[in-house]
Amino acid sequence: MHMPIADLRPTDLPRSPVDAVFRRMIASRDEKIAGLQDRILDLEERLRRQEARHALDAVHAAALARLNAELVWPDGPWPVRAVLPLARLISRVTRR
Repeated sequence: MHMPIADLRPTDLPRSPVDAVFRRMIASRDEKIAGLQDRILDLEERLRRQEARHALDAVHAAALARLNAELVWPDGPWPVRAVLPLARLISRVTRR
């Protein structure tokens, strides 16, 4: 019965003149698989960080929108120079 090369392990191979060739092929395949698995894990982590950043940006935008809606003088909106330092503070806090 023949086994596909993908299912072979170095211990499954018989001792023969081509044994070393097959062992190198299998070792190379295993290294490539391990490298791809590491790459997949790295990409998944990067995606999680990016999603967290997007969620934080949404919180930041909502906080600024709420601030903008609530900062109103009885006779009209606050002057920009009064709001900017507070907006910068909120920006720093929500981005951390």
